[in-house]
Amino acid sequence: MRSAFGFGEALVAVPLLALMMPVTVAAPIAALVSITVAAIVVVQDWRHVWWKSAARLVLATFAGIPVGLLLLTRAPEPIVKATLALVIITFSIQGLRGAVRWHIAGNGAAWAFGLAAGVLGGAYGMNGPPLAVYGSARRWSPPEFRATLQGYFLPASAAGMFGYWWIGLWTSSVTRLYLTS
Repeated sequence: MRSAFGFGEALVAVPLLALMMPVTVAAPIAALVSITVAAIVVVQDWRHVWWKSAARLVLATFAGIPVGLLLLTRAPEPIVKATLALVIITFSIQGLRGAVRWHIAGNGAAWAFGLAAGVLGGAYGMNGPPLAVYGSARRWSPPEFRATLQGYFLPASAAGMFGYWWIGLWTSSVTRLYLTS
């Protein structure tokens, strides 16, 4: 998924992993994978990153992560999984409708998309859907899209992992499963 679109492994992995383990384990594993892949891509493609957009998205994400962590840890598991399903269905419908038809000229709207990405990142380790809509509306070329998302994912996923560690979800079993994968 990430090779083709620049994001998305959590969009596929977290729901599948949630069938076999709690979302509280699946989401941190997805975030660790995101950090690993983003670090490789940013080192490789740093010239294509829209740094101002990535920075604004990351700052807004920092505000959304605590909300997502609250959803993940305080809401009943059926509500957490139903919300995950709703996000996936909505994003799939958007994907079937085709490319975003409206255009965002500057970085002003980045805060709203970053906030939504932070909530999804905190709850599920999958920040990508709002970012994909934002990047499409910004009309980034495919190399700019992939590189900018990775410029975002590296610090955003690291912040998400800090949150998982802070609330006790980054456990030795999460690290073991990540290293095994």
